[in-house]
Amino acid sequence: DDGMLTIIDLSDQQYLNIIASLNLKASSWIKSLKLSADEKTLFVTTTMCLEIINVTNPRSPTLISKIIDPLLDQNEPLVGDKKKLFIPKMALSRDEKMLYVAGEGLQILNVTNLSRPRILFSKRSNFLQDDDNKYRITSLALLPDGKTLIYGNKTLDFYDVSSSNPIEPKLINSYPAQVTITSVYLSKDAKTIYAAGWGINQQLMLEKINISDP
Repeated sequence: DDGMLTIIDLSDQQYLNIIASLNLKASSWIKSLKLSADEKTLFVTTTMCLEIINVTNPRSPTLISKIIDPLLDQNEPLVGDKKKLFIPKMALSRDEKMLYVAGEGLQILNVTNLSRPRILFSKRSNFLQDDDNKYRITSLALLPDGKTLIYGNKTLDFYDVSSSNPIEPKLINSYPAQVTITSVYLSKDAKTIYAAGWGINQQLMLEKINISDP
């Protein structure tokens, strides 16, 4: 079902067992999930909003809150007569007080109070891309120290989010990538980014980027 969140017990991978379902149909398509480190809170982006789910008891998930905002509205672009899938990205700060959401733009939300999440920063992307991903941020990563946020599409922008005032993250560097980046992976020492995406002639490519001094 388009708006159905399903929780599956993987303890016996030969017999996958659905232990719970939560109907989010009013929010339409579920796009991406982010689980807190303590595995008690699930953040869900949909085509309409961000929803926060209590999964302390995975057999009985409950909705804590939701927040609706234009930049979280992930309506799909049409490609011919079909919609092209776009997956928004999420990252949590180390203390899990801040949630970063990338889509039509960048959102920074204070989720200290899960019942009343607050948008602290909201900015539409200024990327000028092709029609398929115009203005969309297609990659997002937070360095392990929690001080630098990386996001981009055909460029990777590095923002300082360590300030006591997260409403104004500071751009500290920008890297022109060789691919249209769809996902990024950080090395364990946080000195290298592996960026996957589409290159010339729509070839799938992997780019290795040294960020030891962002």
